[in-house]
Amino acid sequence: MTNAPIVSLPLWRALRRPPSRNPLFRRTYGMPEQPFPWYVGCFQWLGVLFFLPILAIPGTIYGLGWAIGISHLIGKEREIGRFDLLSLCPPGPLGMSWAIATGYLYHHRTFRNIIMPGNLLFRVLLMALIVGGASPLFAPTMALTLGIADFALTILGAAAALVIDHVQSIAAAALVGMTAIGFNASRVNTQIVAFALYSSIQLITYLLTLIIGFVILPVLVDSLGITGTAATFVLVAARLLVFATTREMLLVLLWYWLVEQVNPDPLEARSLIGNTGLSRASGDRMTVH
Repeated sequence: MTNAPIVSLPLWRALRRPPSRNPLFRRTYGMPEQPFPWYVGCFQWLGVLFFLPILAIPGTIYGLGWAIGISHLIGKEREIGRFDLLSLCPPGPLGMSWAIATGYLYHHRTFRNIIMPGNLLFRVLLMALIVGGASPLFAPTMALTLGIADFALTILGAAAALVIDHVQSIAAAALVGMTAIGFNASRVNTQIVAFALYSSIQLITYLLTLIIGFVILPVLVDSLGITGTAATFVLVAARLLVFATTREMLLVLLWYWLVEQVNPDPLEARSLIGNTGLSRASGDRMTVH
C-alpha cells in the first residue's frame, strides 16, 4: 500500500467486499425500503429527465440519496442508544458504521447494478459514442480542427473522468453518510447536513474543474507555446488531475472528520482502508485523546 493520503480507492475496494457476515450488515440489508426526503426525489427526477446526467454521473444522482439514507439509519441507532452499545463489539464504532453503510447500499438494487464492471463499461462506451457522434453536429468547428489523435485523447479523457467520478462519488456517499451524524443529533437535521455536505463536495469538484480546467489551463498552455496534439494531451491530463485531486482532498478531510468522531483503533481503520498514511493517522489521533 502507498503512503499517499488516498481514501477513495481503498473505500471502493472495501465496498466491493462488504462485511456480509456482520449481523448489523445483514439486519440493515434486510430492512424495509426507507423513503427519501422529497428534495432528493426532485433531484433524482431531474437526473432522469436529462438523459446524459443520469448516464454520465449516476454516482452523484443516486449517491445523494444513499448518503442521506445512511446518515438517517446511523442517526436512528445513536438516538435510541443502540449504536454506543454496538460500538463496544470488536469491529468498533468504525466497523459498525461501515456495516450499516454497506448494508444500506447493498439493500438497493440500483447500487448493486451500478457497481457491476459491465455496467460501468457500458456507460463508458455509450458516453464515448454519444460524445463522438454529437461533436460533429453541435461543435462542427471543433470536429474539423481537431485531428484524429486529438479527438481520441478527448474521448479517452471523458471516459477516464467518468470512471473517476464513478468511484469517488460512491465512496463520498458512504463517507458522508457515516460522518454527517457528528454534526447534529436530530435525524432530520442530519439528513439536511448530509444533503448539503454531499452536494457541496460534488459542486466544488465540478466547478473547480470547470474553472481551472477549461478557463485557466487553456490560457496557461497557450502562453507556454504548447500547441497541437501536445496541447491536447497536456490539457486532458491536467483536467483529469484537477478533477481527481479536488474531490480526493475533500474525501481525505471527510476521513479525518470520521476519525475525530469515532476515534477508531489503528487495526480497525487499517481493516477498512489498508496500511496507508490515513490509517496510521487514526492511531496517532487515538494516542492523543
